[in-house]
Amino acid sequence: MIDALLVRGRRPAALDRLPDGGGWLFIEIGGDDPADAHANAERVAAVLADRTGAATSIAADPRDQKQLWGIREAASGIATRIPTADGSTEAWPGWEDAAVPPERLGAYLREFRALLLDHGLRGIPYGHFGEGCVHVRIDFELTTEDGRARFRAFMEDAADLVVAHGGSLSGEHGDGQARAELLPRMYSPEILRLFEAFKAIWDPDDLLNPGVLVRPRAMDADLRFDGPVRELPLTLRYPHDGGSLAVATRRCVGVGKCIDTSTGVMCPSYMATGKEEHSTRGRARLLSEMMRGETVTDGWRSTEVRDALDLCLACKGCLSDCPVHVDMASYKAEFLHQHYRGRCGRPRTTPSVSCPCGRASPPPCRGSPTRCSTRSGCRTC
Repeated sequence: MIDALLVRGRRPAALDRLPDGGGWLFIEIGGDDPADAHANAERVAAVLADRTGAATSIAADPRDQKQLWGIREAASGIATRIPTADGSTEAWPGWEDAAVPPERLGAYLREFRALLLDHGLRGIPYGHFGEGCVHVRIDFELTTEDGRARFRAFMEDAADLVVAHGGSLSGEHGDGQARAELLPRMYSPEILRLFEAFKAIWDPDDLLNPGVLVRPRAMDADLRFDGPVRELPLTLRYPHDGGSLAVATRRCVGVGKCIDTSTGVMCPSYMATGKEEHSTRGRARLLSEMMRGETVTDGWRSTEVRDALDLCLACKGCLSDCPVHVDMASYKAEFLHQHYRGRCGRPRTTPSVSCPCGRASPPPCRGSPTRCSTRSGCRTC
């Protein structure tokens, strides 16, 4: 997780508080008063050092504690990008919160890591280890048939593994469509028939969440990638996202730090309006829908996306505060450049995008394309 956090070069000061190691367990120790709690923590640290040889660090200052917990709280975002030799790759939920009895956690994690290796997959585990609940985002390749077949095979094997350890497919969240197909590996046919009978009593017309839990649809049906992706012209390079704005907008996984008004600088427009469409998360969702073309159908000419971006200050607070480094300022520059491209009446406040020759496209639009006086011959308007 720390490697994923540092892949874009940002190093939180809290990392200096972590002891040496390749993984960390945060333990909160209480007491009758702060001094008693600190003494208890020192005793726990001494026992751990004696029995396991683990390095420990005690964080008594509330500010240090907050910074350390901030790393863990950002994990659901950090873990969506797994470091690679040339950048990072996307990772996805699916096997997101399986749980085993805490006394089985070590054995389960060792076998789980071996299972990932057998399937040629990578994942970053984190979670509520005191409850034996493990979160993980895995680099499933969901855009190809082979990748989806591997996804299904892994999920089936992982379900058998967690059941073998006396655990649950879902230790914190619901099963839903993602794991309901796997429930027969955990429950008997009699229990599943009781589920169906209960739903039939309260929902005889099967109106509430059809195809979920009871008579579930396949877990690999209705994946996000089943929909279209529009091939819209781009100007910026998006080097950390394979040159794709669609991939860039998928960085947002809904962590919601941009709507936390108590810390950081993200997101000023949401703090002022309290409206989701003026948050980093809301804008990323709209841009993602624009790239799909199903609900936002007019591409770069979209007035919904334009209006949502209108109050964005392009302050890049999201790039520093968002755990997955959503760069809304760049996405806004791309959108407005494309939105007003070739059109008269471009507002003077609209940011411009530089041409390869280094010359910026001058607002307002001059009505017809002109040529830069450089050998690159790039077009500006």
